[in-house]
Amino acid sequence: MGMRYTFQDKFGLLEGTPLSLEGKSVIITGGGSGMGQATSILFAKQGCAVGVCDLDEQGVAETIGIIKEKYPGAKTVRLIGDVTDHQKAKMLTDHFVSQANSVNALVTFAGIVERMAFENITPEKWDRMIRIHLTGTYNWIHAVIPYMKKQNSGKIIAIGSNIGQIGCPDNAHYCAAKAGIAGLIKTIAQEFAAYKITANVVSPGTVHTGIVAGRTEEDAIERGKMVLLGRQAEPLEISFLCLLLASKAGDYITGQQIGINGGEGIVGI
Repeated sequence: MGMRYTFQDKFGLLEGTPLSLEGKSVIITGGGSGMGQATSILFAKQGCAVGVCDLDEQGVAETIGIIKEKYPGAKTVRLIGDVTDHQKAKMLTDHFVSQANSVNALVTFAGIVERMAFENITPEKWDRMIRIHLTGTYNWIHAVIPYMKKQNSGKIIAIGSNIGQIGCPDNAHYCAAKAGIAGLIKTIAQEFAAYKITANVVSPGTVHTGIVAGRTEEDAIERGKMVLLGRQAEPLEISFLCLLLASKAGDYITGQQIGINGGEGIVGI
């Protein structure tokens, strides 16, 4: 007869509120709209100081305005910059830490979508897609890692994509960039585990955002019908998975690519 399991809570996971981010700080790229905006608002609600980063100044102002209206005591830091600029990522991270005193988490939502046949993807379009998604993710991880190593903790959450796992016609450059992010994150998880830094990829399926120019509400409804659950995800549904990974409740999750797609893509064994 095997040894009986005796319940223990060695890490105090039932103490307080495991999904709280009180006293923590996060940088969210692409925070001016869509999933990045929703996640910025949710993290602020959970007590986190939020660095809202985007190239779109108006979008950043809108996100911070919503946070200030809903949660007047929340701390926000305005970070305007292009994720493809390595030096800018470092400068903005330094500025954020000067305001928030730490950077406990990074969530990289910044990205673009551009559907086109493979033969129409020019070298310039290929390079732009890779720079924004893959190089942009590298730039920000490279900027926050020294701080996370010093504080001996950190949560890195990169945004992948369902089609980065399964492929998709007319999306070769996008799929390649998102698949590259997964390889990067799995390596980061292994290289920095000794510093209690976790790294994971959140891979959404189709999400109800305005990222695709020209997409109508009718298009979104039809797209949602292709999903097993019959609809697109709302941005906040992606945000809650990011919250789990960024919180104490997610401390034992690292090196994973987690799909959140309503059954649109089912991968693995």
